Amino acid sequence: DSFVGRSENNAIKVVYDYPQRGFIFDRNGELLVSNQPSYDVMVIPRNVKPFDTTELCRILSITQEQLVERLDKAKIYSPRLPSVVIPQLTKSEYA
Repeated sequence: DSFVGRSENNAIKVVYDYPQRGFIFDRNGELLVSNQPSYDVMVIPRNVKPFDTTELCRILSITQEQLVERLDKAKIYSPRLPSVVIPQLTKSEYA
Protein backbone atom coordinates (compact mmCIF):
# COMPACT_ATOMS: atom_id res chain seq x y z
CA ASP A 1 0.00 0.00 0.00
CA SER A 2 2.81 2.45 0.76
CA PHE A 3 4.31 1.86 -2.69
CA VAL A 4 0.97 2.63 -4.36
CA GLY A 5 0.85 6.04 -2.69
CA ARG A 6 4.43 6.79 -3.64
CA SER A 7 3.92 5.76 -7.26
CA GLU A 8 0.87 8.01 -7.59
CA ASN A 9 2.81 10.99 -6.20
CA ASN A 10 5.78 10.71 -8.56
CA ALA A 11 3.85 10.91 -11.83
CA ILE A 12 4.54 13.78 -14.21
CA LYS A 13 1.89 16.46 -14.50
CA VAL A 14 2.01 18.75 -17.52
CA VAL A 15 0.83 22.30 -16.91
CA TYR A 16 0.57 24.70 -19.84
CA ASP A 17 1.43 28.31 -19.09
CA TYR A 18 0.41 30.48 -22.02
CA PRO A 19 2.36 33.75 -22.24
CA GLN A 20 0.47 36.98 -22.50
CA ARG A 21 0.96 38.72 -25.80
CA GLY A 22 0.63 42.26 -24.51
CA PHE A 23 -0.96 45.17 -26.33
CA ILE A 24 -0.55 45.68 -30.06
CA PHE A 25 -0.78 49.21 -31.42
CA ASP A 26 -0.81 50.47 -34.98
CA ARG A 27 1.66 53.09 -36.19
CA ASN A 28 -0.68 55.88 -35.08
CA GLY A 29 -0.82 54.60 -31.52
CA GLU A 30 -4.34 53.15 -31.81
CA LEU A 31 -4.89 49.98 -29.81
CA LEU A 32 -5.53 47.03 -32.15
CA VAL A 33 -5.36 44.01 -29.83
CA SER A 34 -5.42 43.54 -26.06
CA ASN A 35 -5.50 40.53 -23.79
CA GLN A 36 -8.82 39.11 -22.68
CA PRO A 37 -8.56 36.33 -20.10
CA SER A 38 -10.80 33.34 -20.67
CA TYR A 39 -11.40 30.19 -18.67
CA ASP A 40 -12.30 26.61 -19.57
CA VAL A 41 -14.35 24.23 -17.43
CA MET A 42 -12.48 20.93 -17.58
CA VAL A 43 -13.24 17.48 -16.24
CA ILE A 44 -11.31 14.28 -15.57
CA PRO A 45 -14.08 11.70 -16.12
CA ARG A 46 -12.86 9.08 -13.66
CA ASN A 47 -12.80 11.69 -10.87
CA VAL A 48 -16.41 12.82 -11.42
CA LYS A 49 -18.79 11.80 -8.66
CA PRO A 50 -22.59 12.16 -8.85
CA PHE A 51 -23.61 15.81 -8.58
CA ASP A 52 -26.53 18.19 -9.18
CA THR A 53 -26.41 18.61 -12.97
CA THR A 54 -29.43 20.91 -12.93
CA GLU A 55 -27.66 23.51 -10.83
CA LEU A 56 -24.44 23.33 -12.88
CA CYS A 57 -26.39 23.68 -16.13
CA ARG A 58 -28.24 26.69 -14.77
CA ILE A 59 -24.99 28.37 -13.73
CA LEU A 60 -23.31 27.67 -17.09
CA SER A 61 -26.41 28.41 -19.22
CA ILE A 62 -26.43 25.06 -21.01
CA THR A 63 -28.99 22.25 -21.19
CA GLN A 64 -28.61 18.98 -19.31
CA GLU A 65 -28.46 17.15 -22.64
CA GLN A 66 -25.48 19.27 -23.72
CA LEU A 67 -23.69 18.60 -20.44
CA VAL A 68 -24.31 14.84 -20.59
CA GLU A 69 -23.15 14.76 -24.23
CA ARG A 70 -19.92 16.62 -23.38
CA LEU A 71 -19.23 14.41 -20.37
CA ASP A 72 -19.78 11.29 -22.51
CA LYS A 73 -17.36 12.65 -25.13
CA ALA A 74 -14.80 13.24 -22.39
CA LYS A 75 -15.17 9.62 -21.20
CA ILE A 76 -14.71 8.32 -24.74
CA TYR A 77 -11.63 10.51 -25.28
CA SER A 78 -9.98 9.35 -22.05
CA PRO A 79 -11.31 8.59 -18.59
CA ARG A 80 -7.97 9.72 -17.08
CA LEU A 81 -7.10 12.88 -19.01
CA PRO A 82 -8.67 16.32 -18.57
CA SER A 83 -11.18 17.34 -21.24
CA VAL A 84 -12.80 20.70 -21.88
CA VAL A 85 -16.53 20.66 -21.10
CA ILE A 86 -17.28 24.37 -21.40
CA PRO A 87 -14.72 26.44 -23.35
CA GLN A 88 -13.97 30.15 -23.21
CA LEU A 89 -15.83 31.46 -20.16
CA THR A 90 -15.46 35.20 -19.64
CA LYS A 91 -14.21 36.57 -16.34
CA SER A 92 -17.77 37.40 -15.19
CA GLU A 93 -19.07 33.94 -16.19
CA TYR A 94 -16.15 32.36 -14.34
CA ALA A 95 -16.90 34.42 -11.22
